[in-house]
Amino acid sequence: MVFQAIHEHYSTELICSDGEHIPIAFNHTKFAGENGSFRGGIVFVTDKRDAIATEKKLKEATLDNAALRDQLAMQEPDIALKEKKKLEQDVKDANEFLESVLESCGDGIFIADGAGIITRVNEAFAAMLGKNKKEFEGMQTSELGPWKGGAFKSTTGEMITLDQKYNDHLSAQLGKLMALDTGSKLENWEFYAFNNKRELVPLEMTASIRKDAEGVVTGSVVTARDITEKKKAEQQLREAYQFRNSFFTNITHEFRTPLTLALGPMEEILRGEHGKVSSRIKEQIIVTLRNSRQLLKLVNQLLDFSRMESGKKNSVCETKDLGTFTAAVLESFVHIAKKKAVELTFNPGGEIPRVAVDPGSLEKVLFNLIGNAFKFAQAHGHITVGLERVRMHGNNPWPDETVIVRNDSDTLSGGFKGDFVKLSISDTGIGVKKSNLKKIFDRFKQAGESFALEQGGTGIGLAHARELVDLMGGFMTVKSEPGKGSTFAVYLPAADAPVAAGNAADELYLDPETELSDIIVERKALQESITGTKPLILIVDDNADVRRFIAGIIKEEYDFVAAAHGRAGLQKVEKHRPDLILCDVMMPEMDGPEFMKRVKFNPGLKQTPFVFLTARADVEMKVAGLTDGADDYIVKPFNSLELLARIKSLLRIRSLQQVTTEQKKQINGLTRKLEGKYSYGNILGNSPPMQAVYYLLENIKDTDAAVLITGETGTGKELVANAIHYNSLRKDRPMVSVNCGAIPKELMEREFFGHIKGAYTGAVESRRGYFEEAAGGTLFLDEIAELDKGMQAKLLRVLEYGEIMRVGDAAATKINVRLIAATSADLHQAVKKGYFRKELFYRLYVVPVNLPPLRQRGEDIPLLIEHFLKEFQSQYGNGRSSLNEREMNILKNYSYPGNVRELRHIIERYCLLGGAIVKQLQSTEESPRGFSRDIQFEEILSTPFPLKEARAFVEREIINHTLKMCNNNYDKTARQLNICLASLYNKLKEYEMN
Repeated sequence: MVFQAIHEHYSTELICSDGEHIPIAFNHTKFAGENGSFRGGIVFVTDKRDAIATEKKLKEATLDNAALRDQLAMQEPDIALKEKKKLEQDVKDANEFLESVLESCGDGIFIADGAGIITRVNEAFAAMLGKNKKEFEGMQTSELGPWKGGAFKSTTGEMITLDQKYNDHLSAQLGKLMALDTGSKLENWEFYAFNNKRELVPLEMTASIRKDAEGVVTGSVVTARDITEKKKAEQQLREAYQFRNSFFTNITHEFRTPLTLALGPMEEILRGEHGKVSSRIKEQIIVTLRNSRQLLKLVNQLLDFSRMESGKKNSVCETKDLGTFTAAVLESFVHIAKKKAVELTFNPGGEIPRVAVDPGSLEKVLFNLIGNAFKFAQAHGHITVGLERVRMHGNNPWPDETVIVRNDSDTLSGGFKGDFVKLSISDTGIGVKKSNLKKIFDRFKQAGESFALEQGGTGIGLAHARELVDLMGGFMTVKSEPGKGSTFAVYLPAADAPVAAGNAADELYLDPETELSDIIVERKALQESITGTKPLILIVDDNADVRRFIAGIIKEEYDFVAAAHGRAGLQKVEKHRPDLILCDVMMPEMDGPEFMKRVKFNPGLKQTPFVFLTARADVEMKVAGLTDGADDYIVKPFNSLELLARIKSLLRIRSLQQVTTEQKKQINGLTRKLEGKYSYGNILGNSPPMQAVYYLLENIKDTDAAVLITGETGTGKELVANAIHYNSLRKDRPMVSVNCGAIPKELMEREFFGHIKGAYTGAVESRRGYFEEAAGGTLFLDEIAELDKGMQAKLLRVLEYGEIMRVGDAAATKINVRLIAATSADLHQAVKKGYFRKELFYRLYVVPVNLPPLRQRGEDIPLLIEHFLKEFQSQYGNGRSSLNEREMNILKNYSYPGNVRELRHIIERYCLLGGAIVKQLQSTEESPRGFSRDIQFEEILSTPFPLKEARAFVEREIINHTLKMCNNNYDKTARQLNICLASLYNKLKEYEMN
């Protein structure tokens, strides 16, 4: 009966099993019986969701239409609607962009709202923890990982125990995050998150935060990176360091035992406990003892480093009076100061507080710094040790000093405050460049060419001192000026605890003789041996003991000179021209490799055997040295027999090379005489300038070095290029000549490098360029100055990499071509003006060949005339076979602006046309007599004696022309004019010619 009470049209909602509400409409029809009673009905249920949505859209459209009508009716349109639509589209685009960025990022990303609930994660973050993205939706960020202590298995393979320290770390990081401003970020946050196996995954996170205007957090974005592999590598590195430090500590301890057993007996011998020894043996024992002590000092320093790295270097803290302590150390230097003639001064200052230090460490620091000052002090120099109290307030009290600390931020943040005692050591030594002040405190930094004025060494001392000072809570500073000296300062925190002044003699812990063993004192200079009857050997080593040791080995069989470094070695080489050089690798001022390069660059020393003496035996270093030109390597330590055998072998090889080279020169000279006394290939001439050219060509013909031929137009540059090729090892391979000035700019690349099929329109087949045509042979580029800048760059790449890129090809092609270039232009000026690339110029300017103009080789003119007469007589059959004396003199006195080519054309015209030789010169720019200007008849006739003036004019012009032709050589000029030298001087004076 309830059904009867329902209206025919009724709207309501259906509630689904999952709680969803669906709007519906009921429509029904009732059925009545004959007596009007209710018999049933039919009910229609309609889903109204689509209808409601349509109605909503219609309503919005109606509102939009109404708004548009209102806008059209008003003077100022309502922009709000347009902005609304644009804003909706911008939001949609931004969401799509954000989604794209999130998913394309390789790092994991998650976004949380202001309550710390995760709203979105990317696929990378989900995969990082082995989960799917939906598992994170609605999760609190605190649920990502453990926030309480416990032991957990990690993806690194180890068990990790998280304690209160980790919880405190998380709380501190959260506090930092909440304190950030909008847009700021917190980086390098280490965090452990659970993966799907409940293992801890170590993450490195960067978080940024968003806040509203009131400062309330509205959300955060976090990027995370899985650092499991990084943690594994760090663990392996720690284990490797522990093993290395343990091994190093053990081995250095083992070194000390044999050193002790070696030092004791040597000291006994020197004290005379085993009888008297000769002066030579005593000298050898002193050298051995000194170097053994140096080795012991080095072992002790390395042991300290090992202990510091392993964390086992514990300072023994004692309160000391630094004045008494320093005075005790300085007592050990008094004898050295006298020997080196250095004035040593101590300024202890007044009211110096005590310091809490490790006495053994402080003693090592003082011995090192004061010893360093003595090492570099010059004779009659000054070393001053001072003490003063310094009160620090966080500001930098050392504006002129370079602060040396483990972390520069300590001083920048005002980390040093309170009372300090400053101990300074100033010297008048060689100084250090400002750019190197911090480098000298790095471990194992050795001096060399780049350190300019510093001396060599182990690169340990200053680093050792600085690290010991760090352990005692202090720091160091340095200031220096090259050539004037340095000041090293140690700042130690003052200690308030009083202590009774001790006896200076009781202060020392170390053996001064060991600590001072590496200080160079004035010793007897090595007496060099130069008899002139034995091969001369140059010894270059920065260690005086090594120089003495080698000299003692070789002095019976060889003469010798010595130098302490490469710069001094260069002076010895220029002065003495040694037969063999023995050179250390690592030296101050100029190291061994640089010294060798400069020696080998000198053509006269290129064949001098060069032997490196080195303590490093690694293969890479040997290969590099031998590749750069070294002839042999001898690894220290070496014995006398090995050294003498190597020297003999290298000198024997050098002697054979000299014989072979001389024989080769003799054979080549005889061959040239047989083929043509006054020629080289097709080049003619017997003048000294041409003989010099022949000598140069003979020496470069068998090399692959690039050649640049320069000279005026017509001097025969192409003949020289052909002579080089056809006398070289490449003579059976192609010789390709190219005139760079004759190729259009747009065609240059394909002409030089070729192209592949289809590279451009019309490229129906692949074609080789000039470089491939000359493969294995020689490519001659005439008029190289005509290349445009773009092609110059491409040619430079070919010379640098030995490969070309054909037009249209994706892969480079290796080429083997010798390049010879030529130009009549001044390339030096072209480089200065920017027309020619400097890099290309120096690539081509490996072997320069300058051809003299014909006016500078006048004695070759008759030889050339004879050759050309024979050539054209044979060619034309009607030429003359010789010239009379007058004709020959006319041609010899001509200046030839077109050089040999012009002379050849003159003789060819003469053989073809006949007549007087002077007629063949009438078309040239200069008259046959070479007059610099026409005769001014009116000017001459206006003088008192016209004929005398005309004669003087002609004589002056002829003398001037002949001087130019003979390069101002007065002897040659007088012979050419057939007068004596005195007559020539008289003429020059008479006509006031300079």
